[in-house]
Amino acid sequence: MLALQNLLMATKHRRAITFGTGATNFNVQTTTNTAMTLNVNVGDCVVIFSVNSPSGQGVTDNGAGGGNTYTQADYCNIGGDGLSCYVCLSATVSATAVSSAHTYIQLGMTLLNVQSVGATTQSGYVAINNPSIATPSLTTEGTNSLVVGAVMSVNNNLVYSANIGTIVEQGVNVGFAGAMLTFQARPTGNVVALEVGASPTSPEGGWVQVELIPKNT
Repeated sequence: MLALQNLLMATKHRRAITFGTGATNFNVQTTTNTAMTLNVNVGDCVVIFSVNSPSGQGVTDNGAGGGNTYTQADYCNIGGDGLSCYVCLSATVSATAVSSAHTYIQLGMTLLNVQSVGATTQSGYVAINNPSIATPSLTTEGTNSLVVGAVMSVNNNLVYSANIGTIVEQGVNVGFAGAMLTFQARPTGNVVALEVGASPTSPEGGWVQVELIPKNT
């Protein structure tokens, strides 16, 4: 029996992390202090990146009974502002809008098959240059994880590529405070590393990266 249990454990596979099934499962809000439309279904994992002044303002949604609970996975300070990542691992109520106080840029996504938050990394007060580059890197706890992250620059031009890992989603969004670049990437081995540049040079920038560990089948 023990041998059979060990065999079953060894043959377990991780589910693929995918976008939620709501009509709006990914959105960006670049208007200051404005709620963002996001269709959250019960059981969704919700990931929110926000740039606030001051940092650490928290996230709420309009779900029933006070909405879902969002935990700050990591954050960095950039001048007087802060770039934060908030995660609700499994929504208990449905919602249609997400808010964060004193926000400049907000980006949200709903995801399926997320078991837990793994490793995180952040760095603030970083000069992001061009052609010199910053190289955010994260060593994940698992090889099948999905890494979500954001890079913030006080300037409006950001370019990046993966030198370790595979980018599966990417985008640059410009708001009042500057540009926020967001991505999803799958690690090579246990590492995701990005090359990020700003043109012109950004005197102040920072990044946050968060590993999402998928559920077993």
